[in-house]
Amino acid sequence: MMNFASWVIRGAFAFLRVQPHPEREENMSKFQNAFLQRRELTQKLTVSAILIAVAVAIAYISSLVNFFNMPTGGSFTIASTLPIIIIAYMYGAKWGFLSAFVFAVLEILISWGSVARIFTPGDSRFQPLLIAISIILLDYIFAYTILGTAAFARRAQKKSIALAGGAAIALSLRYLMHIISGALFFGAHADWLLTEAMIEMYPVAAISVIYSILYNGIYMIPEIIITVIAAIGVAHIKEIRHMDV
Repeated sequence: MMNFASWVIRGAFAFLRVQPHPEREENMSKFQNAFLQRRELTQKLTVSAILIAVAVAIAYISSLVNFFNMPTGGSFTIASTLPIIIIAYMYGAKWGFLSAFVFAVLEILISWGSVARIFTPGDSRFQPLLIAISIILLDYIFAYTILGTAAFARRAQKKSIALAGGAAIALSLRYLMHIISGALFFGAHADWLLTEAMIEMYPVAAISVIYSILYNGIYMIPEIIITVIAAIGVAHIKEIRHMDV
C-alpha cells in the first residue's frame, strides 16, 4: 500500500513538475504571477483527479470482495479514503471538501447496486422516497464530503501527526454520519446483531442507536485504524514530507 501510494504521489508530482516549495520573486510581473497561478490551479486539478481516481479504484475493488460488504449496506476498504485525506492535507479545507464531494458522488455510482435497492418497490431494502433521499445524503453525500475535515489537522508540526490526525478526525465524523443514518432508518434490523433479550431490555430508540454504533463499527473501526496507519506511512514520502502547507 505504501509503495503504491508513494508511486502515485511521486508520479503526479513528477509529471506536473510540481515543486513542494515554490518560491516567487518579489519583483515578478503581474503576467508571470497570473501565469504561475493558472499553472498551480492546473497542478491542483490534475493531482486531485489522480488521487480521486486512486480512491475510486480502491473502493471499487473492495466492493467486489463480498467479505467486505455488510448485509444491509456499508463496507470497509483498504484505506480507500486516504487519497482524499491527502488532498485535504496538501491543499486545505476548501479544496478538500470539494474533492471529497466529488468522491461522494462517485461512491454513489460505485455502490449503485446497493443504492438502487432502496428505491426499488418490493425489495427488502425499499424505503419511501423521502427516507431514501435522506439515507443517500447521510450515508454518502455527508459521510464522504465530511472527509474534507482532514484539513483541520494539517498545521500540526509533524507530518505524520497532521495526516494521521486528519484521517482520525475525518473518518470518525464519517462514522458518526453512518451512526445517525443507522439509528434513524435501520433500527428495524437490530435483530441481525442483537439478541432478543437485549432488544426487550431497552427502549426502541436506544436499541436503534446501540445497533447502529455496533453495526457501523464493524467496518468503520477497522477502516479508521487501517487508514491512520497508512497515513503515518504516507507522511514519510519525500514529496509529502517536504511540502510546506
